[in-house]
Amino acid sequence: MYLYRPKSFLIIGAIREFKKMNDEIHEEKFSSFELFPRSISDIEIINLDELYENANAIINKKRNKTGYNNGFKEIGDIIVD
Repeated sequence: MYLYRPKSFLIIGAIREFKKMNDEIHEEKFSSFELFPRSISDIEIINLDELYENANAIINKKRNKTGYNNGFKEIGDIIVD
């Protein structure tokens, strides 16, 4: 089977890069980041925080289905194989 349009991901930045010194969101930077992916087709752009949340959700879903951690060890907030 050949994929005509394979899904691609571009992982850039982290949410903290869009914050000002007082921890408020820098609206210009954030809106620019939000608009950028709309101008590109066939590539999903996510930041490091979204990648971490998605990976964590997948691991927790597997953990909840099986009742154990599938051989993963937790070290603080990081899960390693």
